[in-house]
Amino acid sequence: MQGELFSDDNYYPIIDGVPRLLVGELKKDLLQKKHDFLFTYREQLSDAFQDEWQKAVNDIQDLDSFMAHQKRTSESFSFERNNIYKENSFEESNFLHFW
Repeated sequence: MQGELFSDDNYYPIIDGVPRLLVGELKKDLLQKKHDFLFTYREQLSDAFQDEWQKAVNDIQDLDSFMAHQKRTSESFSFERNNIYKENSFEESNFLHFW
């Protein structure tokens, strides 16, 4: 469920059973948003992947602000899911399409 896929020159996290096969800015964005995964599974990751992940986390200008933004986004989606999109089946299926 959690781990790492790797080739000769790339490393990809497996988070919640889903391999995240991203490159470039998309991968960096994922590594930053899932920085808690790095700290939880650091010992199981290869040194090269740890280095890549740590560099992405270090590139965050203001970690406290970044984390507050992540929390607000999560709370907003939770509110929408729990309150707004239960109005009718169309709204709920439309929301789940983007989930």
